[in-house]
Amino acid sequence: MNLENLYNIAEKENIKIYDWQIEDVDGMYLNYQNINAIALNYDRLGTYIDEKCTLAEELRTLLYGCYISCFMY
Repeated sequence: MNLENLYNIAEKENIKIYDWQIEDVDGMYLNYQNINAIALNYDRLGTYIDEKCTLAEELRTLLYGCYISCFMY
């Protein structure tokens, strides 16, 4: 899967992606009161591969967590 596809998935799932300077972190997901977002520290992401891997990891965590929470309530 290429980077553009990952951004398309985020858009389709209505997940905002922000450029946020996070100390010692490449990226993180935010899931708070029905707000889903991913913050990427583009200054720490040196290559296309780093960006793709970080975005894929954060999307997986966020989407999997949302899927599991559907069955918990």
